[in-house]
Amino acid sequence: MDYGLPLLLFLSLALYGVVVWLQYERLERKLAQKGYRAYLSTRRWKRKAEECKRRAGYRCAVCDSPQQLECHHRSYKNLYNEPQSDLTCLCHSCHELFSQNRRLHKAVVK
Repeated sequence: MDYGLPLLLFLSLALYGVVVWLQYERLERKLAQKGYRAYLSTRRWKRKAEECKRRAGYRCAVCDSPQQLECHHRSYKNLYNEPQSDLTCLCHSCHELFSQNRRLHKAVVK
């Protein structure tokens, strides 16, 4: 059996997929370079934030609330290429509290 044509078709589709993926990655990086706010609107960030929430059981790491969950950067060292270990799931209230004080008040921590 001659595998020439099916193999060529498979390799062409695989190469096309790689090219599309590389273009997507380049576009995401350009958007990330436009600033932090633009980065937060990318599909890459939204996937990371959703994974952060899923890992936390869709609960705030501080008060255990399931409402208005957000993904907080523990560190900006790896910004735009964050491992999940750099991210924490917080509800909006705890995230605001942390952002204002750069720490959580002892009374809030469970």
